[in-house]
Amino acid sequence: MKKTELVFIPWPAMGHLVPAVELAKRMVDLNTHFSITLVMIKSPHDPKVNPYIESLTANTTFTNARIKFIVLPIPEIDKNAPSPKLISNVVQSLRPLLKEALTNIVMSSSSVPDSTTLSRESFCADQVREIASALEQSRHRFLLRQAPEPTNGMMESPIDYENLVEVLPEGFLDRTVEIGKIIEWAPQVAILSHHAIGGFVSHCGWNSMLESIWFGVPITTWPLYAEQ
Repeated sequence: MKKTELVFIPWPAMGHLVPAVELAKRMVDLNTHFSITLVMIKSPHDPKVNPYIESLTANTTFTNARIKFIVLPIPEIDKNAPSPKLISNVVQSLRPLLKEALTNIVMSSSSVPDSTTLSRESFCADQVREIASALEQSRHRFLLRQAPEPTNGMMESPIDYENLVEVLPEGFLDRTVEIGKIIEWAPQVAILSHHAIGGFVSHCGWNSMLESIWFGVPITTWPLYAEQ
């Protein structure tokens, strides 16, 4: 079986690092053809992060395992910057180091990575078409929140497609007028509490997860960004 090398770059916060490491351990346990490299970023403000990273790199159980760690230094940033600016500063300051680390991983690997585009909390046009096609073919009633259009960078907020008809399969709205509806904003609590709702495809935001569990609605998870 072809070997697959994955690279995780978790955000330098315990709520991101610990799940990423546990997920990596679970994945290599279940899939012998997986190897995973975690690029760990030291934190300039969370006192728990750096000792945790050091404990991982010193842990002998990872020796000869299919999990590797690359540790990047604490980024030089303005610690007093507001949260959105702080995140942007960290990303920008580490960009050269991340590029170098990923280049070294690719150079040392026999596999050739697929071309990948990262976007924030959004679906590309091809994904929107596939989702719409699947909904139509299922013949189940649906309520679909209009998908945001991908942005040019991870730090830009997504916006709705200007002309959704151009993104959807031709004739989709006419063929599904009896069974489905696309809306720009969803009153999520009112929807999830309705007796007719049989399932929820969620991007795994904290509110969405809690509300689905509270109302007993089964969740199909589709995480897209950050803590999700």
